Amino acid sequence: MAQGILPTTLSTDLTAPSLTGPVYGLTVTMSKFMALGLDLKQVIEMTTINPAHALNTQDRRGSLKLGMDADVSILELLSGTWKLEDSERQTIEATRLMTPNMTIKSGQLIPAQPVAQPQPLSNGGPR
Repeated sequence: MAQGILPTTLSTDLTAPSLTGPVYGLTVTMSKFMALGLDLKQVIEMTTINPAHALNTQDRRGSLKLGMDADVSILELLSGTWKLEDSERQTIEATRLMTPNMTIKSGQLIPAQPVAQPQPLSNGGPR
């Protein structure tokens, strides 16, 4: 990233054991990249329209334009302090954590049910 080389898409290497850390899910991966210096717009594009382009499905997925599939993730951006870890046990301190709230899939509301989320460092918790 220091050399200007950025990922085009973000995803996880999520497995059953990593649901409780260090991966947790895509929103935590998004949070890790924001902690590394990407802005919210960049991580949203890297998890929506950019993967749709990579899969050549941008005519029906990846944005909310007229005629597109309208599957929507409703996310919350928390403020606080979290120590986030990668698969090599390197850590970064994040001051924002993206968390899932709800999904709308084929018109149905589906509440988020994350298995686990990173715990805030003891500073009064997330805001």
